[in-house]
Amino acid sequence: MLVSGMLTLYSLYPVFAEPRTIQATPSAGYYDAAVEIELENVLPIIYTLDGSVPTEENHIAYEEPIALETGTVITIQARTLAPSGKLGDVQTFFYAVGTDTTLPILAITSDPEGLWGEEDGILTNYGEKGTEWERLTLITYLDYGYSDGTAPSFSVWAGLRVHGDYSRQFEKRSLRIYMRREYGQSALVYPLFDETTVDTFESLVIHAGGEDWQSVPDREWSILCNQLAADLAFDLDLAATHSQPVLLYINGEPWGIYYLRERPDAQWLASEYGITNSDMIDAAEHTEDRNVVNGSIEDWDALIDYLNEADLSDPEAYAYTASQVDLESLTNCYWLQIYANNADWPQHNNLTYRDLDGSDNRWKFAVWDTDHGWDIDCVKDFDMVAWLYAEHPHTVDRQDTVLIRALLENDDFREAFIARGCDLLNTYFEADGVISRIDELAAEIAPDIEIEEERWESTTEWSDHIQRMKDFCVTRPDVVREDIQQQFGLGAMWTFTMTGLDESAGQVLVNGIVLASSDFEGTYFEGMEVTVEAIAADGYTFVGWEGYESQAATITLTEPIALQPLFEESQTD
Repeated sequence: MLVSGMLTLYSLYPVFAEPRTIQATPSAGYYDAAVEIELENVLPIIYTLDGSVPTEENHIAYEEPIALETGTVITIQARTLAPSGKLGDVQTFFYAVGTDTTLPILAITSDPEGLWGEEDGILTNYGEKGTEWERLTLITYLDYGYSDGTAPSFSVWAGLRVHGDYSRQFEKRSLRIYMRREYGQSALVYPLFDETTVDTFESLVIHAGGEDWQSVPDREWSILCNQLAADLAFDLDLAATHSQPVLLYINGEPWGIYYLRERPDAQWLASEYGITNSDMIDAAEHTEDRNVVNGSIEDWDALIDYLNEADLSDPEAYAYTASQVDLESLTNCYWLQIYANNADWPQHNNLTYRDLDGSDNRWKFAVWDTDHGWDIDCVKDFDMVAWLYAEHPHTVDRQDTVLIRALLENDDFREAFIARGCDLLNTYFEADGVISRIDELAAEIAPDIEIEEERWESTTEWSDHIQRMKDFCVTRPDVVREDIQQQFGLGAMWTFTMTGLDESAGQVLVNGIVLASSDFEGTYFEGMEVTVEAIAADGYTFVGWEGYESQAATITLTEPIALQPLFEESQTD
């Protein structure tokens, strides 16, 4: 029988009287079919299934095995209740039963009052921030490949908050995990992400997808935009966070597909990039709340003040700016955002950081929030190049784009910026490559997408929006090229074609980028220089290009050009 009463223990409940160990049979973990859980102790046992701590006033008295049907994901919280009224320690037993799913399971167990209470619930009062709106929570993780008898990968106590800005208002909200010594341990140690050796985390984000989610009827959604941007960012040697898709359950209720993500903070910079003393800010410094993630914003403000007055066509002013900002990092980041069509940038989500102790103290750029992109909740053919010069929502005098607009006044930078944009559109952002990445990301969550659609009553087919993203990838490069041409008054576009490469004989670099396939077609503007280089594989010699004599050739485009590299097997004595 369930006895309910006023709950006041949700922030303190790991700390109770002396332990009296309860035995659970079968042990906690995953089971393929319905199972009955037996709890055993010499003393009477009380328990709950709703996330609340069992107390004298609020509990179910254990009298018979607890039946768990297929599809159940639940944490049993149990403790002894002596005839004297003395309570034993709370013990937790996590069970997932016959879920017929493939993604890892992430289960949140937390007092309902602390989550949904009218006065104290963090999900009810989702606009509130700070440590006072952090609730003690048990986080349980069941990794891939679970089968009968698989035990949870980890189960840890942590602090839980609502995460995000505008997306806080959505019913499917992102959450943030904080590991703290007072909850049990100061860090989670577990290899969550295959792509990194980092396995220690002080905080994590349980990301709902932001606005890449069907928050209103008929909205486009994929839940992939942030992950796709991170993959491309890693290719470009930009800082980005690793992610792992999971099925989230809150107090036994399915909550859909989320991504467990690294949180971009000081600990992330230290563990992933070895930066132990840093400034990290949202470089959109016009915003009302001026987001300083770590360190100080003062030097960034001073740089912006300088650029408001400086003329970067002056070599000295340009050299000074280049000494303060990593221009390669800026260029790659800006082109990624422009290509992705993320119009919620740069007035938001313009994450910038620097190493205060290392040999390179310049500001660099990171990729974090790109859920407006790839034709998901954005205007398909939006001119993101012109957007760099526009007055943005909530901005004052275009202060969010002072840096890039000042740099583009310098002829050398503008030429290099445009050339890099062309190179990226021809290679890293080429349609087939990005579509392949979309397919990989979609395949990972596709087997469980029905859970997402059922939980949030999707009004549109997820697969339709994945195709929408692919169609965007096909048309977007040409749209961006036309935007570049118009914004900077450039001449005709010419194709540069490379064919007939025998990849076993060698490789070809175009402007320093190794071509990913034997056939290449790039588009450049009138008068641009393209440098090609052929490198022979072992056992082969590069003998030249048709029409060119040197191994490295720089070609100024004034018409379409087609080349074929020629390799011969090396002669041996």
